[in-house]
Amino acid sequence: MKLLYSVVLFFISIQLLHSEIEENKFRYSIWLNPPQVKENFVLSFKIRHDLLIFNKTATDTFKANVQVQLEIMNERDFVINRQVLEVNLSCTTYEQTIAKDLFYENKFSLLLPKEKLKARLSLNDMNRNFELKIPVINYSLTDKVTISPIFIQENDVRLIFSDSILSRFSNSFLFSSEKMVLVLPFNPETKKIFVESGNKQIEVERINSYSTDFSLFDLDTLGLNEGDYFIKYNPGSKDKIPFKVIWYDKPEYLKNVSAAIKLAEYIFDGEFTKGITSYSDESRYKELFQAWKRFDPTPNTPFNELMSEFYQRADYASISFKSLQVPDGALSDRGKIYMLYGTPKSIDRSFNPQGKAVEIWKYEGQINHQFIFIDEEKNGNLKIKK
Repeated sequence: MKLLYSVVLFFISIQLLHSEIEENKFRYSIWLNPPQVKENFVLSFKIRHDLLIFNKTATDTFKANVQVQLEIMNERDFVINRQVLEVNLSCTTYEQTIAKDLFYENKFSLLLPKEKLKARLSLNDMNRNFELKIPVINYSLTDKVTISPIFIQENDVRLIFSDSILSRFSNSFLFSSEKMVLVLPFNPETKKIFVESGNKQIEVERINSYSTDFSLFDLDTLGLNEGDYFIKYNPGSKDKIPFKVIWYDKPEYLKNVSAAIKLAEYIFDGEFTKGITSYSDESRYKELFQAWKRFDPTPNTPFNELMSEFYQRADYASISFKSLQVPDGALSDRGKIYMLYGTPKSIDRSFNPQGKAVEIWKYEGQINHQFIFIDEEKNGNLKIKK
């Protein structure tokens, strides 16, 4: 079947004052010609709290003030549409202001002329007067049906005809514990697609069709890991639609393979870590994932919830338990216990007769135990009492 779709390529490269900013802190997705609304261009975006500066107020709350601007330009670079959203965020605790799992979400919905256009998205943090710009996005709104990969969570399928889905879709397949569904425009002849990675092509059957608007495909069964993939309508066709599998909330520790392997010694024996040091970073990353499979609560999926939790704890411990002597709190005694057992039921803080800080961590449930930490050298590094 001759492919009648034109392919949209989105290149995301976010910069802040000439420095790269991770795309998971300010990310966007575009849906062209969504049938739910009269607008033919929808750009949804998410701003992670720790990207912004929050100022403390007189009422002990924390406020952030942001402007998000979208400019639409024609091929001659004339601005034909400009939209600005004023965003005022409020947090009740400092921890919320630096949270990696809290986002502000919103969208721009526009009715634009059917021609080749450009979009420019920018964010201005008013509290510290900096501007973050995403490079110009080229796209085409023509009479020909234009598609880009649209992914939604399986639980959101019921919202697919609702305007609310337009703030809940993604151009990327999210590497997470959430089940994702691919949404494509309905074509009665397209009962299956092919997902290509490297030299491999996997056939995927359509799981359902929704009137004359949507076809849904379940890619979760493919066990896709992080990386670049393509969608094809015909296995022999050269026309293909790119998409990425991205772990947006990947723990910081997993971005440094050597550091992640070092922490794995809390779980695995030393021989394991020695056995993977001779590989490249990419190979060692895969070996680390494979090793964690023995502790995977969902072994039939590539995402390992226990591994993710362990390294999320490592990120927290790295900051919360650091000291002058141990600048990485994940390597401290308290960090190790926190990573292995999580948040204790209670923490009692006091000083002993020698004026040394003491913490008693009590755990209940799966383990009934308490750990005692003492700041023997009075330098902020509390060591576990043997």
